[in-house]
Amino acid sequence: MRAIIILLLLIFLVSLLTACNPNFEHLEKSVASTEYFIETNQTCGWCAGTNYLNITKGKASFSHDFACKEKEDIPVKNFQITDLEWSELIAKLDFDAFQKIDLHTCSVCADGCDTEITITKSGLTHSFTYSTLQAEELVDVKDFLAAFEVLKGQKTAAFY
Repeated sequence: MRAIIILLLLIFLVSLLTACNPNFEHLEKSVASTEYFIETNQTCGWCAGTNYLNITKGKASFSHDFACKEKEDIPVKNFQITDLEWSELIAKLDFDAFQKIDLHTCSVCADGCDTEITITKSGLTHSFTYSTLQAEELVDVKDFLAAFEVLKGQKTAAFY
């Protein structure tokens, strides 16, 4: 009897720890190990809040949590990424150069915006935070980040 109670308690704890976040559902990272998985969040000062974009080949998800609740949050919106959009974006990515970037800005500390980007490929994950594409550290990935920002703007503008 004691073993059954312990087992039920363990199952309850595991389900509690793996419960979904009601504010944002991430795309699963269950893509092929050779595929890229890109996660971003952009946080801005005052009441702008944080927007989230997860993207992989063929699909993406977006949401926006407004900090002061002056605007209604944008719940998770899933949308498609075409093969052409994906291949053009990934063609601009130098993952080796991306992994070498050590940049952690804090423009949000002065009411600006910071973007955190994390890319996973073949079990390797690297992230950094930037506030402007003009940062010297970004020279080798600037074209990729600019293309990513354009794609993000095109795909998410309708949600606002």
